[in-house]
Amino acid sequence: VRRRQEIAESYDRLLSSTIARIVPRVGIEHARHLYVIRLPNRDAVRAQLQERGVQTGIHYPFPIHLMHAYAILGYQPGSLPVTEQLATEILSLPLYPEIEDEQIARVCTELNALVEST
Repeated sequence: VRRRQEIAESYDRLLSSTIARIVPRVGIEHARHLYVIRLPNRDAVRAQLQERGVQTGIHYPFPIHLMHAYAILGYQPGSLPVTEQLATEILSLPLYPEIEDEQIARVCTELNALVEST
């Protein structure tokens, strides 16, 4: 958990301040299982990162209220617009205890360059 927190701190330091992050609430010690950012052009940036050898993830790509298993709740597209918007923008950066500091720096360099160019 401590290494994951260190990695998240590195991302916090090295990523451009223009990149929106999904952050833990103040006062909460978070295990940092994921490091999630928001990008309005997520799919394009993700494809470009992949071309540059940087793998990312999209955890929870579908809002729960629109999943088939929860259809009984009666929600329709548009019922929770913020949640639905987030599902199109969230991107998880590589975060695992074995990732090296140089790899974190490379992820940030590549992502910062892509974001600044758009």
